[in-house]
Amino acid sequence: MKKILIILLGLSAGLISCKKENRIPSAKHEENSAEKYPVSFAVAPFDVQTGTLSVQSAAKKTSALKDNFKYLYYYVTKQSDSLNVIKTIKQQSTDPNFGRVTDTLPAGKYNIFIIGAARSDVLVFTGNETLYFPGLFLAYEGQNFHRPPNSIGDNFYKKIPITVSKYSNQDVKLDRIVGRVNVKFTDAIPPGVSKIVVNFNSVPDILDLYTGVEAVTNSVGGETVTQTYIVKPGDVGKTGLTMGDYFWEGGLWIDVTYYDLNGNEVDRKVPTGSWVIEANTIVTFSGKLFNLSTGFNVGVNSDWGPQINQPFEF
Repeated sequence: MKKILIILLGLSAGLISCKKENRIPSAKHEENSAEKYPVSFAVAPFDVQTGTLSVQSAAKKTSALKDNFKYLYYYVTKQSDSLNVIKTIKQQSTDPNFGRVTDTLPAGKYNIFIIGAARSDVLVFTGNETLYFPGLFLAYEGQNFHRPPNSIGDNFYKKIPITVSKYSNQDVKLDRIVGRVNVKFTDAIPPGVSKIVVNFNSVPDILDLYTGVEAVTNSVGGETVTQTYIVKPGDVGKTGLTMGDYFWEGGLWIDVTYYDLNGNEVDRKVPTGSWVIEANTIVTFSGKLFNLSTGFNVGVNSDWGPQINQPFEF
């Protein structure tokens, strides 16, 4: 069953204006004479059935939104001007009103975007003809508004078209918009290994807020996310080391390298060609890294269903 978080509507207040450096066009002031209507969203303290991004873990129950993400972002655009963000709100899990949002909007048609994120540096910006097709995009302030070198963590999202003509109070369900890729080494770490490096290449770096998937750009897209594991003396002989991260839905490919104590490359393996990651899905590449004659298998856990193993040869 697909993972969802249930967001109930409630009352609270407070608006946070967009930062200019976020490249969101400045909001135009509504005329004071325009009648406004309250629009509210909130999280209620009740049990929500959730899953975890781990093949081995069973589903758990939690009543705390902060167990799933640390920051809540709220954006509003007019449907007639879909690339201009006119209001934003940002909350963090330590706020007393975390998950409770109240806005007031004049009568009209709007798009509401609600994002639950693990990081505090979510960036929403408008695309242009040079680097992007026109659109409203989500990224992180890590590498020129693209994917940062460290983890983006778990992310949830919902786009809500809404017509405001009176008080609005509706339930919202946030869907997970990331998948996870793991690389698991099934053989024992031998003596003489100093570090293991996994490169996740051509990973999706920008999310299209109107589709909820990887943004298509005019530029040469994709980032390389590198994870390095420094082998400690106590690691020698251990099996099952797993390295992994979260990614937007889209394609990527992986290479794995390990090094001797002098920093020299011993071997490099490419577990797969381009692989398409789907949201709410775990893909695990498992195999023997230190045996030069063997490769990896691919395991896919989709929507927390049964795991499927697919053999792969180099």
